[in-house]
Amino acid sequence: MQNMVASVTGLGVLTGLGSSLEELRQRLNAGESSLVPLGEAGWEERLGSRVAGPRLRELLKRRKDAKLLPRAAQLALPVAAMALGQVQDRESVGLFVGVRREPPDDGAADPAIAASLDESGHLDTGLLSRHGRSLYPPLLPLQTLPNMVLAHVAINLELMGPGDALCGADCAGVQALRLAIHAIAEGRCEVALVIVADSPIDGPSLRDRGRMGQDGPVGEAAVALKLERAGHKDSLMELRDGGAGGQDGPRPGDCAHREQLGACELVDPVLELLLGSGHATGVEASGAWARVLGSEVHISRVL
Repeated sequence: MQNMVASVTGLGVLTGLGSSLEELRQRLNAGESSLVPLGEAGWEERLGSRVAGPRLRELLKRRKDAKLLPRAAQLALPVAAMALGQVQDRESVGLFVGVRREPPDDGAADPAIAASLDESGHLDTGLLSRHGRSLYPPLLPLQTLPNMVLAHVAINLELMGPGDALCGADCAGVQALRLAIHAIAEGRCEVALVIVADSPIDGPSLRDRGRMGQDGPVGEAAVALKLERAGHKDSLMELRDGGAGGQDGPRPGDCAHREQLGACELVDPVLELLLGSGHATGVEASGAWARVLGSEVHISRVL
């Protein structure tokens, strides 16, 4: 485990306070905040931070595909391009993505659901397999399946190396980073791209947070890191997978930047790694993930 180290040779950042790590750091240090009322139906006064844009036209192979990208993919694609830079051999680049659970659809599936309910209003699998299926929009999974974020990035940037998508809890971003460090350290790829993207500012996400008693501000953000072998000549910083135990990093709720950006969920530990303590803790905010597996994991900068 002590040899699981990789160099960060490229970086992409998108937040409500900037589109680079340096801009974000400067604006945070200046005390700026990007929190504004989100205006989501039923949650009009909830504060949150939005990323402007982003502009995707130059990154898409087919311009019309923009409507198929869920918000996490819209954020992931530009930061991936920023971090990747001028890499020529894209066929061997590894891609490791951390995203949250599937995003809600915008009502496109409502007719299919309505046609699948019996007279008492309960879901009938027989109706679902017949009438419901015929009404289900065929392209909707491209917008709602969380692992499609990886697919959208891989297709548009022509990345064909090893990869994985981790979906769900707050620790998914740190776990994606761990997988990429191991892929580099073990020689499974020369270059690995790690993307962590989250946008918990839609109405259903705000509703779910409210149900869990999480009523504070939220923010969308994305970070991408290009990793290469340890000691690379272009290294911006070195990252080590400390495995279970190790030095304590901040829990997601402890990240100082939340006061100005809101809770960026999966992206928070990676932002803290780059901005703050130099450690990222892989643990769900509730601690459930650590309890199930028996320990936390830690990524740290090699100083």
